Amino acid sequence: MYNPNYLDRQGLAVSESERREDQTERFSLWANERGGQQRFAGRIMKSPREMLIRPIALSLAAILLTSLVVAEAYSHANALHVRDPEDLALAFLLPTIFVAVFFGSTLGVATSFGSGLAAAYLIYPPQLSVWIGDPNHVAELGFILLLAITASKAVGVIIDGKPLGLSAASAASQPDVASYSALQRADEAIE
Repeated sequence: MYNPNYLDRQGLAVSESERREDQTERFSLWANERGGQQRFAGRIMKSPREMLIRPIALSLAAILLTSLVVAEAYSHANALHVRDPEDLALAFLLPTIFVAVFFGSTLGVATSFGSGLAAAYLIYPPQLSVWIGDPNHVAELGFILLLAITASKAVGVIIDGKPLGLSAASAASQPDVASYSALQRADEAIE
């Protein structure tokens, strides 16, 4: 039986069973028959795989871009006989900080380890190897990694655990609690 109190999205009267089906479809947390996409409160949620691939790919791209710039600067520093070109390893703090701001401190810490590997490979002698011959360089890289991890966690505290890059994606994937509780109150009032 159609009840004029139950209206669908187009304003047409629907039966109570159709309304409940629509609500359960809208508030489904699991993948459904629509190509595996998830829906919640009328929004399509991204799969966890999609939410992980983009940040990791962008953090690797940031490390790669920094590596290209630092490798070019290192070759110029060697040509100009700069006293300590290994100081360029501090440039690898930048991708860590940017990734921590946009994707959170956990991925920032992972990026700091990737940046440390890139610095060991490109800057510290012997070049193009992750082996570092001088113990002073090992200590220097360890200090830079410690600084990068600290900066990443500090950025995480500053942005209060709400990364900028994931805000749109996480807003789409988080349940709309206000509309859900309003629908629950409406259901209780009707019953």
